[in-house]
Amino acid sequence: MKRNRTICTLLSAAVLCACLWLAGCGQQGEEMNSALDPRIAEYLSLDSEQANTLADGIQDVDVTTKGNDFTLHVIQTLGNQRELYILYDVTFADSVKLPASDESWPGSITRDFQSADGQQPTSRSTKNEMIGQEGQTQTYIDYVSWENDTFPKGDMIFSVGNFSNDEDPAVPTLTKETLEASWTPTNQGTLLQRDMTDQDGKNVGTMTLSSYSVSFQLTESLQIPDTEDGWKAQISCLLDDQGKEVYKRGASGGGTYWSTSFGQYVDLSKVATVELGEYVASLSE
Repeated sequence: MKRNRTICTLLSAAVLCACLWLAGCGQQGEEMNSALDPRIAEYLSLDSEQANTLADGIQDVDVTTKGNDFTLHVIQTLGNQRELYILYDVTFADSVKLPASDESWPGSITRDFQSADGQQPTSRSTKNEMIGQEGQTQTYIDYVSWENDTFPKGDMIFSVGNFSNDEDPAVPTLTKETLEASWTPTNQGTLLQRDMTDQDGKNVGTMTLSSYSVSFQLTESLQIPDTEDGWKAQISCLLDDQGKEVYKRGASGGGTYWSTSFGQYVDLSKVATVELGEYVASLSE
């Protein structure tokens, strides 16, 4: 009987160890293969098959910073070494009166993304959009990028604050508070860089393409006239191997640097050529 009890004890221990090992493998697998938040997928018009190919570009951040007037919760990011879509919640305190209209929402005057060690990029772009609201909680997606450079290694600081209320001129400021959330980005993604040439085949600069944006660094300043709505723009276009448009939009910027953020996901396997006006970059090189 004693021998049987010993065998049962050893078997139980072995089963427990196996269960713990399997649980650990499951947790590691979840960390390595984060699922894209459906709100980001919807925002970028991603289907499930496309979202499944972006595991390297997804990071579950889950960092919360509490202030007096609001709480900042950074949920998840999607992107690469130089640009990110940041999904986050802002939950205002009950003392903060939010706009009553569904068509008006508080905008943050302060939005920044910089290195924790104070390193500043030559230039950067940020834009944000509120994608949901429930009670005192607003859900936002921000797009941040460092132009002509990748994020430095180490922690980055995302700053949000100084929310305003355009709906009520009598109370234009909801809060002057600014909160910070910091983490080390681990997002990886495809960045394709190619030479740009003019109609004579002369090199005029470089093009950098990702699934979320395209940027152009030219050797000489490009003079662009204002469009009818007053926005300086130059048409950038992505073409497939048949010369058909995959994506087309105006590029913003000035001088030697121009860029376009797509606001949607672009399958790079379908892109063969990138144009900026009369300048061309071929991905087959």
